[in-house]
Amino acid sequence: TKQSPEYLKWVLSGVAMVLVVLGVISNLFSIMAFVFCAGVILFCNRLDTLVLMVFLMPFSNIFKLSPTDQSFYTYLMIFYVAVSILKAGRLNKGFFFSLLVMISFVVLQFLMSMNVLRTIKYLINLVFIYLAFCNTEPENYKDFFWGYITGMSTASLLVLSNWLPRMNQYLRLKEMTYEGDALGRFSGMYGDPNYFAVNIIICLCLLVILFHKKDIKPLTFLFFTALIGYFVILTYSKSAFLMLVGPVGLFLYSNIKRKRMLLQLLSLSLIVVLLVNMLAGRIEFLSVILGRLSSAENINELTTGRIRIWNSYLEELSKLNLHFFIGNGFGAETVVRHFAHNTYIDMLFYLGLGGIILYVVTLINIWRSATRRVHKNLLNFGVLIAVMAMYFFLSMLFYFDMPFHILLAMMAMNMDMTPQQKHLAQPEMHSVQTPGRSEA
Repeated sequence: TKQSPEYLKWVLSGVAMVLVVLGVISNLFSIMAFVFCAGVILFCNRLDTLVLMVFLMPFSNIFKLSPTDQSFYTYLMIFYVAVSILKAGRLNKGFFFSLLVMISFVVLQFLMSMNVLRTIKYLINLVFIYLAFCNTEPENYKDFFWGYITGMSTASLLVLSNWLPRMNQYLRLKEMTYEGDALGRFSGMYGDPNYFAVNIIICLCLLVILFHKKDIKPLTFLFFTALIGYFVILTYSKSAFLMLVGPVGLFLYSNIKRKRMLLQLLSLSLIVVLLVNMLAGRIEFLSVILGRLSSAENINELTTGRIRIWNSYLEELSKLNLHFFIGNGFGAETVVRHFAHNTYIDMLFYLGLGGIILYVVTLINIWRSATRRVHKNLLNFGVLIAVMAMYFFLSMLFYFDMPFHILLAMMAMNMDMTPQQKHLAQPEMHSVQTPGRSEA
């Protein structure tokens, strides 16, 4: 693909973002944004297009003609996948056949229940992961990471600024009561703070990786870490607070690997000071979080009612009938009128054990299409661990975010994190097949 100026991807992303945001004021701008993005997909190179896609993902909930309409981002994903396949010409053999089996499986599920849009989005997301992972060179992962971090940060700042009055019509704002006072819970451009939280925890993990690889300067790292940490505070989310252990642990681990002893000492000192003040009740937002944790009288209250919902789904799944193995289909009615708030239970309910196996096999084939043998350490698995842990409390199966989370985890696992090397190792010849050079 022809090399483009380094700044072009950010200019394109900025223009698209401005049009999407102005679309809240006038539908014309939303249409212009879609046409502009489609033009980028058609005429720009792979990296510029992918950075645009990941940067705009946090804006998907306002990228529509009205608050109740389907997001234009869904159609943009479909268009991206179609154009990318046409440009590539071929798909990797292993992925191609596993995708065919998956398509056959979900089509057969139509006999039980049907939701065409969910089915298309599910399959498109899988193909998107494949195309993005195979079409992104390892040295360009940092651009993809930056697109995700800056997109999430910019979208969140726009909501905080309250610059666009009509924005509230597109976003469902949540509140909680603490000691008789109503507290607003920040969720960026998401309807739920917990679904926002998984994204900002991933951002923190990516910042640690970029800092470890010396791809960002210390002041830049400090600025974005402080900004995203502030978003974590505003969510008042128990899971977000607990999951901070992940990126903090990765940072301390990175200091050890990089032999940054002074920074490690300062970091540990700061953590001790925060813990002491937290236990003394001197930090207001931590007092609220601890109050939410301590006020729970049982495990069901601690998980905000999730245990009760999980039990209802598990009771349904424990029958071990045909649906346990082939699922209920994407059009199935939810149990107790709620999603499971657990992605793994959702997958078992909608896809069944057979569908989960097919999904995992497809992801393995994607991984094998462009994986590299590199020296791995804990930093490689930070994003994956954060995603898998937080998906235990979220229903992500039908959200825009899921393919990006999986893709980011794969990219992080495919990086060489050794301090001695800045770039990734050369690919193994037997395990690399890009879409344009594959067999099917």
